[in-house]
Amino acid sequence: MKKLLFIFNVLILIVLGGCSEFTTNSQGEQGVTNDYEYEISFDSNGGNSIHSIYVFDGESIVLPTPTKKGYDFIGWFDNAELTNLVTNDTLQDQNKKKDMILYAKWEAKTYEISYELNGGKLPLNQPTEYSYGDVPIISDPYISNNIFSGWFLDEDFTTPYITSTFSFDKDILLYAKWKWKDIGTLEEFQNIEINLDGSYRLKSDIDFLGLNNNYLNEFHPIGSETNPFTGEFDGNGYVLKNFEIYETIDSSIGVFAYVKDAEIHNLLIENVLILSNKTKYGGILAGYVENSNISKIGILSSEISISNDSAYYPVQVGGIIGLGNQGQLSKSFVADTSVSGIGAANYSNSKVIVGGIIGVNNMTILQTYSWGRFDSNAPSRAVEVYMGGIAGINEGQIAESYSSATLTGRSATIYIGGLVAKNTGIIRNSFSATELLLKLDETLTMMDEYKLGSTVVFQQGILSNVYYRYEQLSNPYYNPYLTSHNEGTKFEGSSWDNIEFLSMELNWHIEDWVIVEGYYPGLKYE
Repeated sequence: MKKLLFIFNVLILIVLGGCSEFTTNSQGEQGVTNDYEYEISFDSNGGNSIHSIYVFDGESIVLPTPTKKGYDFIGWFDNAELTNLVTNDTLQDQNKKKDMILYAKWEAKTYEISYELNGGKLPLNQPTEYSYGDVPIISDPYISNNIFSGWFLDEDFTTPYITSTFSFDKDILLYAKWKWKDIGTLEEFQNIEINLDGSYRLKSDIDFLGLNNNYLNEFHPIGSETNPFTGEFDGNGYVLKNFEIYETIDSSIGVFAYVKDAEIHNLLIENVLILSNKTKYGGILAGYVENSNISKIGILSSEISISNDSAYYPVQVGGIIGLGNQGQLSKSFVADTSVSGIGAANYSNSKVIVGGIIGVNNMTILQTYSWGRFDSNAPSRAVEVYMGGIAGINEGQIAESYSSATLTGRSATIYIGGLVAKNTGIIRNSFSATELLLKLDETLTMMDEYKLGSTVVFQQGILSNVYYRYEQLSNPYYNPYLTSHNEGTKFEGSSWDNIEFLSMELNWHIEDWVIVEGYYPGLKYE
């Protein structure tokens, strides 16, 4: 019986305990009581959740402080309109001792905006601060003769400022990036290697004559096979001159060794010497070019001579480009310049490919011309030489172009064409005024092969509206193994300086050329 009574009493205590209320007092302490005087509830208006507090008779009140991202807490108000501020002290007033709801008031935080302009200027009324929740409207800066490329969050320009992804809850320091980095010294030019996909522009001629008391100063080619130049270079009409490039650790040589997906334009190169005997591709501007746009390049009074000792890789050398694969070369010339390729003496089946403009062309070439001295030398009887006033071998397109160079070759197997030696592409609206010469060696035999072409030697592509000035005799050296080819149409008179002929017959864009009677046409640059 006593055992049953004990269990009954325990059950009563459990029931009575379940009727007790857990509350938080005005000091933030939780307890179990029903003996409070009044309740204060909180509406934090977007801040963190605040539990109600229960005020006991005679107890002081400490109001909690809520938090809200991006906002400063102003205080508690006893009306939703937030006009009546309450504090710990005012709540002690007897008239306030009743159940109530308090409302939080907030003020958006203000953050600073700073700018690193890198030489630029800000427009008027550019914001210098913003409030949380706002997206500041930031205008582009400006600078004369340059193009704004965007705002960045770091001085190395690796993290762009993008409003859709930026968290506007902090101070902002913005760095202005400009498209063009101006270059005026050899050191600045050589530093292109640091950022090969940047945009660079000459701000003056770079003349290396006299630096370190040397006549010519050695220059290291820009780019490599694994890290080609992929940016944009604007010569701005200025000149790089009086320097030399010798051996390269790569397989290509030129001011730019390898160029890919790039743009290079408005540049003159003068009095440059490039020599290498370990190179596949050689061009005074660039050894190897792929899928790039090259325009308004002038090569003056320079020399390039390329050779290698490999039986597997032909020498490919041009006045501007060694090998061009896709892309375009336009409005460019080579003048008073020597371009030469030398074949391997100790290997059979090797080749030398020489072009006044480009060695091997698989690009679109428009409005180019060459005049100078283009030479080849292959001491081995097994070496084949392909040489042309524009290209040694053309696999792309050539249009509105001409050559008035002197082409000289010495080899047992040599093919010299006024425009190209071998054409498997397209040549149209062009002419040749080249003089073709052979250097015959007494050791060569009648078994050797020589072929000369007024425009083309091996014509396996398309030849359209092509003219030549000098007709090749059938056998000028009385060698039965020498043959001549006269593809195209022979000029009548001096048609090459006749505006009507050039515009009507050759379909040239005559507005791009300077035509003076008695002279070959020159390109007009704006």
